Amino acid sequence: MRGSTDVRKLLRNTVFESFEERLALSAQVAGDFFLDQVVQDHVLTGVDGHVQLNLADVHETYGVSYAHTKFGFDGTGQTVVVIDSGIAYDHYALGGGLGDSFRVQGGWDFTEENDADPYDDAPAGFHGTHVAGIIGSSDSIHTGVAPAVDLVGLRVFNDQGAGYFEWVEDALRWVHNHRNDFAAPITTVNMSLGTAWNSAQLPPWAMLEDELSLLQADGIFVAVAAGNDFQDYRTPGLSYPAVSPKAIPVASVTNEGQFSYFSQRDQRALAAPGHSITSTVPDYLFSFDGVVDDFATASGTSMAAPYVAGASVLVRQAMELVGYTKVNQATIYDHLRATADDFYDPITDAPYTRLNLARALDKLMPVDDYGDVDNPHNIGKLVDRTPVTGMISQLNDRDSFTFTAHQTGRVTVDAGLTHELIANWEVDAKNFVAMGEQLQFDVAQGREYTVSLGTERGLGYYDLDISLEVSIVDWGTVTQNEFSDDWLSTNNEWYEFTASQSGILTVETLFTHGEGNVDWELHRSFGEMVATSEMNQDLLRVDIEVKQGESFRLRTVSENEEMTIRITNIFQVDDNQITITGTENNDYLAIDLGDLPSVTMNGVSYALANLHADDIHLYGGAGVDTVQLVGNRTDEQVVASTESVELKSAKFRVVATDVEDVTLHSGGGQDVIDLIGSVNEDLFVATATEASLKSDNHVVTVRGFMRVTAIGNGGSDVAYLHGTQSDDVWIADQHRSSLVGDGFTNETENFERVFAFGGSGGEDIAYLHGSASDDIFVARQDGSSLSGGGRMNHARNFERVFAFGGSGGEDIAYLHGSASD
Repeated sequence: MRGSTDVRKLLRNTVFESFEERLALSAQVAGDFFLDQVVQDHVLTGVDGHVQLNLADVHETYGVSYAHTKFGFDGTGQTVVVIDSGIAYDHYALGGGLGDSFRVQGGWDFTEENDADPYDDAPAGFHGTHVAGIIGSSDSIHTGVAPAVDLVGLRVFNDQGAGYFEWVEDALRWVHNHRNDFAAPITTVNMSLGTAWNSAQLPPWAMLEDELSLLQADGIFVAVAAGNDFQDYRTPGLSYPAVSPKAIPVASVTNEGQFSYFSQRDQRALAAPGHSITSTVPDYLFSFDGVVDDFATASGTSMAAPYVAGASVLVRQAMELVGYTKVNQATIYDHLRATADDFYDPITDAPYTRLNLARALDKLMPVDDYGDVDNPHNIGKLVDRTPVTGMISQLNDRDSFTFTAHQTGRVTVDAGLTHELIANWEVDAKNFVAMGEQLQFDVAQGREYTVSLGTERGLGYYDLDISLEVSIVDWGTVTQNEFSDDWLSTNNEWYEFTASQSGILTVETLFTHGEGNVDWELHRSFGEMVATSEMNQDLLRVDIEVKQGESFRLRTVSENEEMTIRITNIFQVDDNQITITGTENNDYLAIDLGDLPSVTMNGVSYALANLHADDIHLYGGAGVDTVQLVGNRTDEQVVASTESVELKSAKFRVVATDVEDVTLHSGGGQDVIDLIGSVNEDLFVATATEASLKSDNHVVTVRGFMRVTAIGNGGSDVAYLHGTQSDDVWIADQHRSSLVGDGFTNETENFERVFAFGGSGGEDIAYLHGSASDDIFVARQDGSSLSGGGRMNHARNFERVFAFGGSGGEDIAYLHGSASD
């Protein structure tokens, strides 16, 4: 039955009653069981006024804290059976309940109650609860050795503290039959109990050997209290069942590492802390306030045995982690003995072994197999795929690997983690995506990268598969190309292209920043990063010197679906000459030779001062190409034909070849131009401010030039010359004509027909000269023409027209009057 309020103020020595040793067992602690201290509400309040060590202090000495903090071992995945007076499973530090969803998974009461409720009842209870807390308390101060282990309580002491061998036998057989019935298998049994016996041999009445043999065959570790009657015997020996060769005897030492005065001892026993150990107790023992959060301090080999039981759980956890194929009581015990501390007992004048869990785990756990972030393991050049197998062997372990990318592309790292590990990635790449056990990031050829793997939960193994996928969109050879829509991706895409010629390579990203940011990196084919951009603006641009045939790779990281990449490779600077090569499409070139000389090709501008050249050559190439040429304040001379245009000034020379549409603007000065027609029909139209010559599919337009001369070159060429509002003079003969006005001169040579128009104001005069052949002059009020030698000159709106017969032939003049006088 559960404890009553009659024991609410119990602060006394508690005795488990003694029975005939063949029939009964006593959970003795230092002779008759006693309480050293009382702990309530997590505060040690010693009855004698001094403060005792808590479990955290003990753990520092014996390596348990080391196991927790360095390796994270906590007993997860195992179940420990406590064969004792039961467990107050409602204690918050033991899980707060009983059943599948609690730390105390179940159990059985083998006493008179004989039911499935193994509660640690009053008035003689609490011993099993204290033992269970040493094994698995989750309290932050009084933390058990294995704070995440599951527990099972088997009650073999009744409410008055009486116990019988048959109950213990039943309990041991129950463990064998139910060893795999819980979420985690039963790996450990603790029996902090014993009888009055002190020997290295079994007593003749030993009754538990068959059951212990079953558990030994099951691989279950059985820790048994060595006994607390050394003061009575003063000689080495163990109580029963601690003396059984099929169980592990545990003696008690103080936190200073010497035997507790009461502890029985033997060469086979493993010593562990059992002196003044603070652990969980039922609520009824002291406060009985309905809040099960009480702790008490007790001494005895009963406290040392669960300490070793918990340590065996952590060692088993380590052994299974590192791949031991057969983990049982013998392998664990042998390892604990082999790594234990040796100490000398002056009373028995003999050496003994004391638990050193830190050394035990260090001997099991492998050294760090790969470097850390500061000293990564170099796996060399990553060409295709590299496998790496390793282990995260400490909580703070990070295994780091460095490699050089053989090609530009995307690296994928698959971790292949064991033991339900959660990957924690670090990588020295700007843009990476970590998705659980997989890491992806972009790499550039020839660059070195470091990947670091840690975990966020526990220890375990990994099988890294580090692979490089070269996923590149080939843009081919570029002159001036724009890429958008289907050509571009917003997801870390790589693009490769080749320079069409040596010279200047310009890469631009065109977008509206308000609709999403765009970043990019430009790399040479051998991995060197040329440029990177993270600027918050609508145009990102870089200009670099390149060689013909050189390859580049561009990676974009975009939040903007409406971006365009423009690549220009049409400018070549050699010595003092700039060579501009047009594309296969329609090109637009603007050259401004004014105060800030610049050249613009299809919207991409360059300052001539930065190019350090003054001899500019343009080759239009395919398509219909347009050139806008603006001169400067100096006197400039231009020769333009259907084949090319050449401009010379005091500082610059510009030559444009294979261009269909040319417009020239005078920037000031006494500028003159010769327009040379084609062998086909040409049309020349000129005013005081503008003139144009059209030949086949070519047109040259001139604005603001002082003198413009159009020269026919075959075919039936026609010229239209327009005067101004001021006085204009037109002089024409069979081969040449010249219309001169205020600040301009427009001339023709070898045109078959020339039409000159006087302006709307001023007094305009025309002088028409005949040829050596027959000439005909026809004059009317609205116009006059002189024809001869296959040519015709026609004057309109001139106030006065003078016609001169040629030096030969029969010349005729037809003069027509007007309707006036």
